[in-house]
Amino acid sequence: MTENFYDNYAAFVESMIITEGDDRLFENTLGLVGEAGEVAEKIKKVVRDGNVNLDAIQKELGDVIFYWYALHGALGLDP
Repeated sequence: MTENFYDNYAAFVESMIITEGDDRLFENTLGLVGEAGEVAEKIKKVVRDGNVNLDAIQKELGDVIFYWYALHGALGLDP
């Protein structure tokens, strides 16, 4: 993937943000933690039940990436 892809994705994430200031910081932090927890739940089911749902894991990882980018934007950092 090219650097342009990452710039475009960062711009996409910014276009989806509806909160500002501390509310945004809290929302993006809790979103990241929540989505990471959902990844952990999917992995737990792999270990516990032997059920591997790669599509579900991929979706949750995509959500983690979204909030990772959003948190960078909330903090004024370049991802």
